Amino acid sequence: MNSVFTEFSDSSAAQFRGWLFYDGHCRFCTRWARTLEPTLLARGVHVAALQDVWVQPMLGLSRAELLRAVRVWTPDGGQITGADAILFLAEFVPWLRPLRWIARFRWGRNLLGGWYGRMAARRHCLHACAPALSTAR
Repeated sequence: MNSVFTEFSDSSAAQFRGWLFYDGHCRFCTRWARTLEPTLLARGVHVAALQDVWVQPMLGLSRAELLRAVRVWTPDGGQITGADAILFLAEFVPWLRPLRWIARFRWGRNLLGGWYGRMAARRHCLHACAPALSTAR
C-alpha cells in the first residue's frame, strides 16, 4: 500500500511541514485553500479536503469532530485546529504574518479566536461572497 507521504521522498521538494485540511464541501473554505495552496506547497505544507477518504482514519476522529474546524496535521502527528491552525499557516504565508504579531497579545488572540469561531459557524452561508472555483486543479 502506498503511503500518502511517498511523494515527499523527492529531494528537490520543500521540507515537509504538514497538511492543511479544510472543509471541501464549503465554497468559502475551498476558495481560500486553493488560494493558499501554491504558497503552502512551496513551503512544504500540503493541502487536502477533510472529506478525502484517507483523512478521517489518519486523524482518528469521528466525522462530526473532523468537520468542526480547519485542521493542520504536523509531521510529529500533532493536530492544530481553528484560529491556531491559521496562526500556524501564517508562518508560511507572508501576508498572514501580521496575525502572528497580533496573537502575541491576549486581546489579539481572543479577537482572532472570536473571528474564527464566527466565520466557521457561518462558513456554509458565505458562499454568496465566495463563489466556488472550478473543481479542476
